[in-house]
Amino acid sequence: MNTDFIGAVEATKSYVLIPLPLVRSLFLKEDAVIDMLDYGIYSYSLKMEARNEEAFMKLVDCYYHERTSLTNSLAHRLDNYVEDEVLISPEDGDEREISNELLRYVIYEECDESFIDKVKTWYRVFLAYRSLGIKPNTINSTEDNYLNITAEYRNSLTGCPLIAVGSDYLIAAQKRKSIDERILLAYQLGIMSIIGKHRQWCATTKDMIRARMFGYKNTTEMETSIKKEAKSLVELNKKLSSRWAMDNLREKALNTKIIDCCFGYGRRVYVSVCKTFDEIKTEIADGLNSQETKNERKRQRLEFKKLLTK
Repeated sequence: MNTDFIGAVEATKSYVLIPLPLVRSLFLKEDAVIDMLDYGIYSYSLKMEARNEEAFMKLVDCYYHERTSLTNSLAHRLDNYVEDEVLISPEDGDEREISNELLRYVIYEECDESFIDKVKTWYRVFLAYRSLGIKPNTINSTEDNYLNITAEYRNSLTGCPLIAVGSDYLIAAQKRKSIDERILLAYQLGIMSIIGKHRQWCATTKDMIRARMFGYKNTTEMETSIKKEAKSLVELNKKLSSRWAMDNLREKALNTKIIDCCFGYGRRVYVSVCKTFDEIKTEIADGLNSQETKNERKRQRLEFKKLLTK
């Protein structure tokens, strides 16, 4: 079982939601996973509540004890506060000492709504990092990256499928720099987008998996939109369109435990990242038996209804 991926999603619920179009960037950027992580963390933070008092207190605490958790703009703003508002030490008039209480007072008295919004936004992102068990040392770029991504993909993010990915898994996946590693990651995320968050396997087609690998909802959208993409992306899509290429990807994914099961039956492909062949086969058989039972009950009800109307 691929516990590295599923475990974070199902067991601890420590996951972020990645919009499907971001998977496409794996073919274009070595650091595409960072974009996914930043987007997922910031989106996660939007659901969190930030109270002014708590946000300011944590800001002050981080300024003195965890400065790397601050954004550059907030750190610079507080540096200015401390430089301008200092206490004269009663023991020695030539020495200045920084007071937490003074800094809190200055922040509490701050009337700049823009500054308050920045603090609250920072605090939400800080809480999101902590909730996901990630050290909040890269907050500085998270919001900017999120805004850049939403601007770049603004026409394709609305209504797109979301992929639930374990945050620990994405952190580890940042090491996958080579194009072959990123192709396999796109293959897995594409499959995960089809399976969804609440299921463990799916019945699909190779073409559908390829469409999701390239960040499209289905093959129709892929065929229509891929022509507008970078030449390198179009060529890679064409290269992976052959039966041999997709079968080769499947074998690599199975050998590296990226997926646990993938087999074909007719035109369908049954695939899972955590179920074995026997488990899927049993569930399919149970489902067929259940459907046959439903059909039989429906037939009996119709016959009984006919008898009553005679």
